[in-house]
Amino acid sequence: MLVHFDLNDFDEAIMAPAAWEIVRMVTSIFIAFQTLKIEKARAHNMAKLFLKTYSETLTKGKAYYIESKTAKGIVRSFLGAVSKRKKKHLLQKRTEKKKDRITIMMDDPRHFEIEKNLKRELAHHITDWLINNRDGPYNYEVLDAAFRLAGTGSLGLKRYAFLLGSVNFPANICWST
Repeated sequence: MLVHFDLNDFDEAIMAPAAWEIVRMVTSIFIAFQTLKIEKARAHNMAKLFLKTYSETLTKGKAYYIESKTAKGIVRSFLGAVSKRKKKHLLQKRTEKKKDRITIMMDDPRHFEIEKNLKRELAHHITDWLINNRDGPYNYEVLDAAFRLAGTGSLGLKRYAFLLGSVNFPANICWST
């Protein structure tokens, strides 16, 4: 397994179209400039500069991420340790078996129970996305969901953790936040 280190939060990682990250960054520029009460024209210029710099970086064809083979010091140690982790151990730490199903463990201080109707709505929404989004992992279903506290960058936002299971391979379970 090749492990990458980037500046983004690890809890927001997802295999998705690259355009999503670009849209997210440009949106962040506009929100930041609006929050700081900086005129829209400057926000547009900053967004254009970001897009220009991003596209120029891509045309150079050089990867600017750090991987364990080229990293040094504490980053190399961290990436080496992370690459040895197994999904099975992660799931054992974060899930438990209740009756005949696997659920999210509520021992984690960042996880809280969700009211049943909201959990049902969230599961329906994620299921709909899994079925209808051409970029989504088609063969998964929602097994459980929990409210999840997040870092300071997410203050004021409602965050949820979802436990997904493969429809085709019941033993294949996935963790998503």
